[in-house]
Amino acid sequence: MIKTSFLILLLLTLVVSGAAVSFKPKSTVTYTKDTPPIKIDDVYCNSLLKPRGGGQPTTTMEKLPLPKGTYSTGKILEIHKGTWLPVALAFMYRFNNYNYRSCLMTSLFGGYGINWILKSYTFFDKNFYNNDACRGGIGLVMLNWAILSTYYIYPYLAAKNTKDIKPLEMLVAVLLYSLGTFLHYGADAQKHYTLKFRGSGLITDDFFAKIRSPSYFGEHLIFLAYTIVAGIKVSRLIWIPTLCYLNGMIMLGKQKGDSLSRYPEYEDWKKKTWF
Repeated sequence: MIKTSFLILLLLTLVVSGAAVSFKPKSTVTYTKDTPPIKIDDVYCNSLLKPRGGGQPTTTMEKLPLPKGTYSTGKILEIHKGTWLPVALAFMYRFNNYNYRSCLMTSLFGGYGINWILKSYTFFDKNFYNNDACRGGIGLVMLNWAILSTYYIYPYLAAKNTKDIKPLEMLVAVLLYSLGTFLHYGADAQKHYTLKFRGSGLITDDFFAKIRSPSYFGEHLIFLAYTIVAGIKVSRLIWIPTLCYLNGMIMLGKQKGDSLSRYPEYEDWKKKTWF
């Protein structure tokens, strides 16, 4: 009965995931110097939405069309994240393991994938779609897919681990996951809407007031939670996705620092922040 229910749930998640990644939303507005001012009566809101440097927002916050045979890292991420819940459920079914550890991992791992897809159609990172470095052919697809697939190790090890998770491990893991999710998606939302309504520039307030990369830091906490749930001592394989992620963040962090250094206030902001 349990296996039959999980097969039905797995089928439903595959259908929902496929529908989500193939969904094409309506075009978003492109803000240019000729765009009429946003009419907001509230004085406070007007001050928040005031474009930096005067004038109207000029940042294009939409996914630019791709030439035939070209793929974006953003779309690859969407499709891969859409497989996270089905893959985690498949591991549970394969190893016939429905204990608290495996169920918790499937919930956290699959939930992250669903949240990512939802984010991709609301407050996405335009660089993943429009940056030339994030566009390419089938080689880019294969490389990104291989790297991202190392994250399957988390639900795989959790499904193989038949030892019940300790209450304290659950407490710490869920706490880290919750804080990480808040930082990751909150910072991404602030970045998206700040660029959309105020134009390009260095973001130094709210999430970015004390942490230079709150989104990346949030992901660190999320993956640490996965490591705890899967079982730190269960296998050395547990450190493979962590090392891949850290290596990628070091590279991206350097690129981000080089890009932001063009702003005059960058060095002062860097001294006041960390990570």
